[in-house]
Amino acid sequence: MAATPETAMLDALEQRWKSRYPALNQSWCNNWVKVVPMFSFMPELRRLIYTSNPIESVNRGLRKSVKTRTIFPNDEAVFKLMFLTLQRLEAKWTMPIQNWANVLNQLHILFPGRLHNSF
Repeated sequence: MAATPETAMLDALEQRWKSRYPALNQSWCNNWVKVVPMFSFMPELRRLIYTSNPIESVNRGLRKSVKTRTIFPNDEAVFKLMFLTLQRLEAKWTMPIQNWANVLNQLHILFPGRLHNSF
């Protein structure tokens, strides 16, 4: 019997997938200590943490803006282009984050003093 709910989850993963994906199972076992803290967050916050679509969207927009330029006169020109591109991308962000009030409350509890109250 598992000592904690977290080790019970690891045991269940191991029983189900070890024979089919031994290398993947070994990776989970080796990195379990890094994965466990994720389970202490509420589901809405976990979804924000592991969802990479918004990050990939920003990266795609930045790559697209740089790809059309062949040369920059100096480093400041690159920073200006990135700044203006980020402003343009930010204007397109119209979809609100689901359950943002709950997520923000949990962030205030988990990380006191790190967030500004101007949200």
